[in-house]
Amino acid sequence: MMKRITIVDYGSGNILSAQQSFLKVSELSNINAEIIISNDSNKIKNSTHVVLPGQGAFESCMKGLSKIPGMLDALNNFALIQKKPFLGICVGMQLLATEGNEGQRNNKGLDWISGEVKKIVVDQKFK
Repeated sequence: MMKRITIVDYGSGNILSAQQSFLKVSELSNINAEIIISNDSNKIKNSTHVVLPGQGAFESCMKGLSKIPGMLDALNNFALIQKKPFLGICVGMQLLATEGNEGQRNNKGLDWISGEVKKIVVDQKFK
């Protein structure tokens, strides 16, 4: 059976790199998979797996997702109701929390995992 893996394109993250990684793994593992990049919520409904990448700030990533008509409902239905395989990468994983605290304000997340993402504050300067 062919797997249909959708990498969500909402204007954040290096999605081409993510796609290439999934293509390579599916090839090396002999997994019959179609791996697409899309911002179409209907593609989510027809997927067997969904990947939510993310790069940058929690707030801008959440805004990008929210601007796509039907995307939040499609993701909620896919992961929470249908319980299909879902992977959040980097900020895409952080968005699963109730909220993210960056800068001076709290930003609402998907609220799939109760909790908040906090910035790590350190006393020393690290690269």
